[in-house]
Amino acid sequence: MSQARTNPGKSPVQPQSQTHSKSLFLRFLKQWDVQLMVIPGIILVFIFSYLPMYGVLTGFMDYNLFTGSNIWENPWVGFKHFEAFFNAPEFERLIRNTIIISLLKFVIGFPAPIILALMLNEVRHMFFKRIIQTITYLPHFLSWVIVAGLTMAMLSTENGSVNMVLQQVGAIDEPINFLSLKEYFGPSSFRSMCGKKSDSLRSCIWRRSPASIRTCMKLRTLTGPASLSRSI
Repeated sequence: MSQARTNPGKSPVQPQSQTHSKSLFLRFLKQWDVQLMVIPGIILVFIFSYLPMYGVLTGFMDYNLFTGSNIWENPWVGFKHFEAFFNAPEFERLIRNTIIISLLKFVIGFPAPIILALMLNEVRHMFFKRIIQTITYLPHFLSWVIVAGLTMAMLSTENGSVNMVLQQVGAIDEPINFLSLKEYFGPSSFRSMCGKKSDSLRSCIWRRSPASIRTCMKLRTLTGPASLSRSI
């Protein structure tokens, strides 16, 4: 039988997994101050994203409001509530509206902040650009309750600004109840939703996308067919 020989002058080779774990631990110790900055974010995600999942279990129970936070006193009913939802007469309409709103958000709501960022990049008057930035960024700090209240106030049939303007210009004779008629409710709610959500993405990319586009255009002019023909 062959015996393993070890060189007394050299230490035995450690496994790669142990070396990798040791390097990660040393890197964590060197970056301890940076790692401490991550802890508040982890705590917030745990509190607002993982702890609420405890209430998901009530979907499989016959939940009683008076039991409070002790949901284990409620009897289990399995998929009873899901079957009631799937068999409801409004199920198809709800699914259709959800799909339509999601597609509109993807087709219109996604490129809207990018187009707004490119349009602002072409504005040369800095004072006017700052004013537009401030006005378009304000809805980002408003809650959905305030946005819904403003939408209802603007579309009101009594003293709503939208109906008043349309009547002043002669577009309509009587006020339109935008929030009661189905042909107006969808576009009205979608416009308010896009106005609320179009700022978060734009605030992240409006400084970067124009610079990236200018860099790509410069590279294209330098490496285009015309530049190649001149070099030849």
